[in-house]
This record gives sequence, C-alpha cells and structure tokens, in this order.
Amino acid sequence: MLLASLVAACDASEKMRPPARMGCGPAAPDAEDDIREAALRYLLTEPCGREGVDFTGSPRICIATESDTGPVCPDYMCDPSLGFLERFATQRPPVSPVSACDIGFDRVVDPKAGSRAVVFTTGDICWVGNATVELDAGELTGLSSEMTFKIKLFRRSGKWRVDSCEVTSVS
Repeated sequence: MLLASLVAACDASEKMRPPARMGCGPAAPDAEDDIREAALRYLLTEPCGREGVDFTGSPRICIATESDTGPVCPDYMCDPSLGFLERFATQRPPVSPVSACDIGFDRVVDPKAGSRAVVFTTGDICWVGNATVELDAGELTGLSSEMTFKIKLFRRSGKWRVDSCEVTSVS
C-alpha cells in the first residue's frame, strides 16, 4: 500500500524504472552515479550549513564512496570509478580519487602539490520513492575533522536535483 502511494505521488511524466526495492543500498545501480554527481556538485557550490563554500584555495578535491566492500578501501573510503571521475574533468580545483590524497589525523594533503586538500564522501543511497532518494555525505579535512550531511534528492525531467541538505554532525 505504501509503495503504491509513493508511486502515485511521483511525477507521472517521469519515465524512470522503479528501484528493485525501497530502502538503502543498490536498488537502481544505473542511477547511482547520476545521484552521487548531483549531491557532490551541490556540496561543491552550496553552503548547506557551512559558513560558505570556497574551494579555490584547495589544490585538489578528492572524492570517495563509503563502502565496506570492494578492493582496498582505507577507512571505508573507496575510489569511485574512472567513468565517474571523468564527469568532473573540467572541475576547478581538480577532482581526484581519494587514493590521490594523503589523509592524516588533522589534515588532508595533496602529495603532488604539498598543499591542503579536502575529501568528499558519499554513502548508501536510500530510496524513499520511485524518484526520491536520501544520501549521506561527508566533507573531510582530516580524520579528526569531518562534517556530515543528509541530502535529499528527486528526479525530474531526467535529472537528479537536490531538494534539501542538512548538517547531521560536526567533529
């Protein structure tokens, strides 16, 4: 009954294949990169509870997918696919996989430049409707300095868009 209500509430013009199941995890893997990209681009340009957003001083932004599976994933942070990274090819400052950054207790460093960097992470995608998801994300400037977010996104006219973003923790 709940699923039928959620489906009926979605924009009838949206032609997205419904997820395999509601809940968190890989429900519609073909949409995951689009969802993660929309969330990351939002965090790179919008304050979302922060004092402001200006990464021009960072020589590098590293991105990761939080997971406890897959190849080597230090501290549960895995490199995204090469195809996903290519979506950010024109981003300034440049975007790299998390393995390109050295993450220390009190800072993240771009080893090539010897300067500070920042890591953005995205976690499980939780489907709350046919074209509505929630995603946990984080901004890491060191192992002891992290801000986490809950981002709600919706799909309309073939694009994922951020509906809301809230800070869930600061350490």
